[in-house]
Amino acid sequence: MKLILLLAGLGVTNSALYDQRELSLQHSHTGNTIPVTCCENRARLPAALKDIDDFLKDFRSGAHHDIDPALLDVLYEVR
Repeated sequence: MKLILLLAGLGVTNSALYDQRELSLQHSHTGNTIPVTCCENRARLPAALKDIDDFLKDFRSGAHHDIDPALLDVLYEVR
């Protein structure tokens, strides 16, 4: 619950996108890393979102779930 309140307090919205947002993610189970530019010119990059979804799939079963792009906004702000 505290995390939800913290994230809500950040006030990150889709309209708060910068010209370019770059993230570098590391998978805690495989040790793999991925540098990715997820937004350019205030627009999300669908190919980058697909790459992140693929990177974060379940390493045991291959199960795939779409990541909420708003979470990437939060990760960008927190980093």
